[in-house]
Amino acid sequence: MKKSLGLLSLLLVSGAAFIFSGCKKENTKEDVSALFKNTEWTGEIKYSNKPVADPYSIEFFQDGSLKWHQISGDYDGIYTIDAANRKISISSGAVGAVITAIITQDNKFSNISPTNILSCEVNKSGPQDLDNTNWKGKLDRVIPFEMNFRPGKKVLHTGFPVEQSYQRAGSAVLVITNASKYFSVIQPDNKTIKGIANIIDPFSPNPYPYYPLDLIKQ
Repeated sequence: MKKSLGLLSLLLVSGAAFIFSGCKKENTKEDVSALFKNTEWTGEIKYSNKPVADPYSIEFFQDGSLKWHQISGDYDGIYTIDAANRKISISSGAVGAVITAIITQDNKFSNISPTNILSCEVNKSGPQDLDNTNWKGKLDRVIPFEMNFRPGKKVLHTGFPVEQSYQRAGSAVLVITNASKYFSVIQPDNKTIKGIANIIDPFSPNPYPYYPLDLIKQ
């Protein structure tokens, strides 16, 4: 009798362990391709002819196409997912090579190639309404800078006494003022902006007049 009860207990424990391990294995399976269906990812890229990194945003669409946004323009592209290896491959006119990366468990890129792609992560800040919001920070890390967003896609920012129009694509914001450009990306935390300014200044000692822009929502 004791032997039977012992065997029964062993079977019950083994069965529970089997069920638990089976559930655990099943729960670790994730369709990483779902992370890129109609979502936005953002990061930074470094070019050799610029002293600062460019923020960028990528809108991934369900059909395998994408739209890449940065200060130099908007670029079409395509992407493929190797779900088994959590790997993504991206082709876009913004970069002169195929981008490959491993998708981490916290939805970021790692082992990125080429290495001038500094970072990329999922960004859900795109739907944020900018109307009547105020952002303050620094241009070129030392110059106080402020952007006040108004209804009708208007913005009043440091250096210009009148409202300017801005363009919006998800978390990406582009302001063109005369010959100058300000391209910014609302970060995943929804309360900071990382940008780059291309300010045309014939008296600037910088041969590439690009300056970093960092702002915090007030």
